[in-house]
Parts: sequence; structure tokens; C-alpha cells
Amino acid sequence: MDTSVRAEADLLEQGRSSLARLLGPGWQVSLRHDESDGADRHADALFHVTSPDGSSARLVVDVRRRATPRVAADVLRPMASLVRRVNQLTGLLVISPWISPPTREALRAGGIDYLDLPATSRSA
Repeated sequence: MDTSVRAEADLLEQGRSSLARLLGPGWQVSLRHDESDGADRHADALFHVTSPDGSSARLVVDVRRRATPRVAADVLRPMASLVRRVNQLTGLLVISPWISPPTREALRAGGIDYLDLPATSRSA
């Protein structure tokens, strides 16, 4: 496993466990990797989130080593729009080691959830 793949896998697991902690007892967050390769790969993973009452939702996960306001507007906002058109019960979650305040604002403006590590989050 090369360094970038390992770093992404580590961020995904940190994000999954941080989200589960933020949601609290009784919530479950499971991880499913997007197994597509190359040009067919549109997301890094899917989180399946289950509440204590059994209702559930999915989050398409995009891992970014560095998220910027421009990436939020030009790449992530169209992705989030497509995800919502396909399934209104699925959202887009961006995970990054750190997300700057201007990038957070750009993500919020696009209705995009985010989680930076350690665990600053915004959920729509």
C-alpha cells in the first residue's frame, strides 16, 4: 500500500470514528469503500449512518488532503448537487486534516457537510 493510499485510509477511519463519537451513543457509522478504479471513481467511500431508532442515511465521502474555497465551489458543490439529485437521503461529507474558515463558509454555502480532524464538523 503506497503512502497516499495509506494516508487516505487513515483519514477515512479517523473520520468514521470521529463522526460516530460526535453523534453519540447508539449511533453507528460503517464504512464502505468505492471500489471503482481511475476515471470511474467518483467518491472515496460511503458512510452508512444508523440512528438508535434504526433509521439510516448514507454519506458520500470525499477525502481531501487540502480543501480550498475554490475546490469547494468548482468541484465539491457540483458533486453535492448531483448526489442530492440522485438520492435526497444521501449527502456529501468532506473529510480533511484541516479546513480553513473561508473553505468552511464555501462548503456551508453549497450545503456540504464537513469534518476536519480533530473533529470540527458541520452537518446540514
